[in-house]
Amino acid sequence: MVYSEAKAGDEVRLTIDIDIQLAAEEAVRRVYESSGAKKASCIVLNPQNFDILAMVNYPSYNLNDVPRDDMQTLNSLSRNSIICDIYEPGSTFKVVTAAADIEEYLRGNSNAYSTSHVFNSSRTRTVDGTKIKCWSDHSNGKHSNQTLAEALNNSCNPCFTDMALSLGKDCFYSYLNAFGFGNVTGVDFSGEALGMLVPQSLVRDCDLARIGFGQTVAVTGLQLACATAAAVNGGNYYTPHILKSVVTGGKAQTFKPVLKSKPISEKASATLASMLEGVVTEGSGKHAYIEGYRVGGKTGTAQKYEDGHIASGKYISSFVGFFPADKPQYLALVIVDEPQGVYYGSTVAAPVAKEIFEDIITIKNI
Repeated sequence: MVYSEAKAGDEVRLTIDIDIQLAAEEAVRRVYESSGAKKASCIVLNPQNFDILAMVNYPSYNLNDVPRDDMQTLNSLSRNSIICDIYEPGSTFKVVTAAADIEEYLRGNSNAYSTSHVFNSSRTRTVDGTKIKCWSDHSNGKHSNQTLAEALNNSCNPCFTDMALSLGKDCFYSYLNAFGFGNVTGVDFSGEALGMLVPQSLVRDCDLARIGFGQTVAVTGLQLACATAAAVNGGNYYTPHILKSVVTGGKAQTFKPVLKSKPISEKASATLASMLEGVVTEGSGKHAYIEGYRVGGKTGTAQKYEDGHIASGKYISSFVGFFPADKPQYLALVIVDEPQGVYYGSTVAAPVAKEIFEDIITIKNI
């Protein structure tokens, strides 16, 4: 028998910020326990370069006490659902539809709506013989005579149906592709899912209408976080990464941001970011508002499907937010799967993002 002495390996440095990671873990644990959810997850990234600053999946397990005697539980709790699992995003996806419309209007596309356009106030749209309804019954008058900014504030489905249909299949799909949907982001972490996007050649108008407000499309949390970051950071889509550098023998190999695409212009991005700040100050995202800080974001409440049918009483509540709204440095996506009782993203997920942002403000002395 020959004994081989251990050799020092390389030093691996991650983009994860341990203080932000711990803050996110605590916030996600609390919402999981208070809401009675099936699971909850969160990703925090830097929108300026797509460094992943935190990733949380709860419930999880103590790495010092791995449940090796129960492989089913171990496999389930080992999944990084932010990267490996897909879900129907619901209204958080309206950020992408709004981005496409604003950019096309700035490019002079007559099929795009201006930011001052007033949408039809009807609660329903009929497409291919299918009636599409707004989540609201429109009885309170808030959904009357809405501009794009107000449609985002109220998360009004018919307005985003109009946008998707008016832009048309070819135009809208060019933005879905540019924002990374239906493909992997290229993150340096194994097991990334593609998401699900109806093939462009097969999509019908009724499909296109629903994609406009986040149905008939499935995404990973990472895909949605990256798409939102690109929509509000000036229009730049980078390859997200978790590996910062590898140090060998005192020499560091640093991994720099890689620009993948530029889905929208800086002007369109600034316009959208300002509107999403309004969602937090005046609209459905009020529970993410922080006095003295410019926070933007979008809520989402999506019904779940089982065996091809809507699962009664099962929802995914989410919120994607960022700050400062005029030049985002932090973005957080919170996803709460099957909360019990109250299930709206505005009341379940938005406060979690607020809590994480407040902790970041304290940690970074902002």
